[in-house]
Amino acid sequence: MITSRDIVVVISLLLLSSGLLLPTISIGHIPGVYPLKWWNARTWESVPATVSWAKLREQENDGRTTFRTEARYSYQWGNQIYRGRNVSFSAGSDNVGSFQQDTYGLLKQHLKNNTSATVWVNPRKPGESVMFRNIRINWLARTIFIPLMLVIVVATILVFLFRYVFIRIKN
Repeated sequence: MITSRDIVVVISLLLLSSGLLLPTISIGHIPGVYPLKWWNARTWESVPATVSWAKLREQENDGRTTFRTEARYSYQWGNQIYRGRNVSFSAGSDNVGSFQQDTYGLLKQHLKNNTSATVWVNPRKPGESVMFRNIRINWLARTIFIPLMLVIVVATILVFLFRYVFIRIKN
């Protein structure tokens, strides 16, 4: 016999699953493009580039400061000059390690010393380039692996709760 308590438990489980599982999946899914870009960029070719502008943006969120390095650069591919802005494949601001600050420091040195930087260019689409194509393991762990583990834990809890409820409903 199904009781009103069983119905409340089922509704609670549905709310729990939509309230915890779906946002966690979206947190882990969006940065999932980053490893694909990194993988594809393995075949890109390096060319010298001239850095024309660099800035380290700081943003305060809930008492935490996040950073984002921005840059403008130009490079030659074939007989054509291209302009780029992609510093790395990890988009947005973050405070994972010191990558943003270190990257800005390198770009500032190139500007100060008027030296060329290295840019990685997609030979199939020469207008597509990035300055730092390295994969950031600590950034991946924080934005993909940890949310993925949370999804697995929440999904496991939900499976056991659903099994408990349906066994009670059957009996």
